[in-house]
Amino acid sequence: MTGRNPFSGNAEIIVITPRRTRLLRAVDLHTFQRAIAEVASYNDPWIAQDCVVMVPTHAATEQLKRTLEYLSFTLDNPKQKTAVAGSHLIAWPHFVTRRAWYTLMHGRLKSPPRLLTDIEREVLLQSASEDTIRSGVEPPFEVRPGLLPEILTFYDTLRRQHKTVNGFERVVTEQLEGDIEFDRGALRLLEQTRFLVSVFRDFEQKIKESDGLDEHAVRALLLTNPCLQPVRHVVVTVPDQAASENGLWPADFDLLTRLPDLERVDVIVTEQMLQSGLLERIRERLPGIEEEQCSRVPEPTPVRLMMADKKRCRIVRDREEELIAVAKDVKWARQDGPQSDGSFDIADDSTAVVFQRPLPYLYVAKQAFGACGVPFETFDSLPLAAEPYAAALDLVFECIASKFARSDLVALLRSPHFEFLVDESAVTHEEVSALDRHLAQFPYDDVPIEKKLLPEPPLADGLTQRAARAALKIVDELTRLASRDRTSRLVTNVLAFLTKHASVCDET
Repeated sequence: MTGRNPFSGNAEIIVITPRRTRLLRAVDLHTFQRAIAEVASYNDPWIAQDCVVMVPTHAATEQLKRTLEYLSFTLDNPKQKTAVAGSHLIAWPHFVTRRAWYTLMHGRLKSPPRLLTDIEREVLLQSASEDTIRSGVEPPFEVRPGLLPEILTFYDTLRRQHKTVNGFERVVTEQLEGDIEFDRGALRLLEQTRFLVSVFRDFEQKIKESDGLDEHAVRALLLTNPCLQPVRHVVVTVPDQAASENGLWPADFDLLTRLPDLERVDVIVTEQMLQSGLLERIRERLPGIEEEQCSRVPEPTPVRLMMADKKRCRIVRDREEELIAVAKDVKWARQDGPQSDGSFDIADDSTAVVFQRPLPYLYVAKQAFGACGVPFETFDSLPLAAEPYAAALDLVFECIASKFARSDLVALLRSPHFEFLVDESAVTHEEVSALDRHLAQFPYDDVPIEKKLLPEPPLADGLTQRAARAALKIVDELTRLASRDRTSRLVTNVLAFLTKHASVCDET
């Protein structure tokens, strides 16, 4: 860090903060968790704010907090053999993913420019691409909208590998220029490289001229501007990018070695992960790192999954009835009270539903357990984010199940997978928003949806009228699906609805 020399006027000196970097090697998962608890335990909340624990995902944050809560609870019980040496954990450090780490560090800088969002960076990259083409540097491919995020990802990968645009141009150009006379593929790659380099340079210039920063600019700013509240201790629980997609890049390790005021870095890794080649890479990224072997701790009593007896084995028609049966068992166990030995037959905190695939259990659970008034918790993310058309189909069924609730109906109208026509023109997002504001005037569900969409006197707003007409058509068509009919006819009606209102993008 930089400071004033009191003996030499205005001259500046460089003060090097002593920094200890350790590699803690854990033989198994339990030792790994215990090591995190030991190095991240703080009694003083002010000191804990200066500690950062890097985790792979936000879900891992919640699971790690639960583990540390358990480990800190055992500190008050001397009979527990798995107790952590030290005092009770009363203050949490910051648990952050790699991306959240940069957000946290950016917030601790003194009056920094704002962070650019992913969409803003993509817009700047598109502008840089268009300027490059207008300047006469033509790409050997068509710059489609879906290609821009991939170009941005390539740029981020290049910078995170601690490479510059000039270095990228020099290395690739030297390799290709000797082959372009007899290799058309080399010529095409050379043209592509020159286009990308020109785009990247213009892109970096546009970021400098904007009022914001990206991750790479924040990293450079952290090395030259001390934070108002510096981070003094970093606990790394993730591997590098070569071992995990949520791991750290070479530029991240470089920042750990040069970040001002950082006094301590603890890298905690299991032996199994180190055997994959991670040990050599850590030694290369963090020169002079101290290696310590974590003391092995006895494994806690494993959680046993008790199989139900024959009396509780049921044959059900589908997954929905299966979860409803589980919900009923839990509900009845809560009402019946404890057994003769003082234990519950089935208790909320000892009942688990294990499934092979998350779809459709995670979605049916919300309806099945919610209807029975049974609290539940899921340990998997909802998978429809990766299945966009399945999510669109789920919107159709949600409308029917909720009897066309406002949120479900508006979500269906806004779905990009559908196109609802009124007078041979599609309903726009502005019209759907107008309808949403109109339906907000009915806070209670006892008013029929048809009456909400056809108020008296007629709607004066043209935007709301068009969206209401489209919503009425949806209600009319989907109401038929809620009727009791042959399965083949219901499936035919669903397919007809999907085909009739499919958007142009889905058809192509």
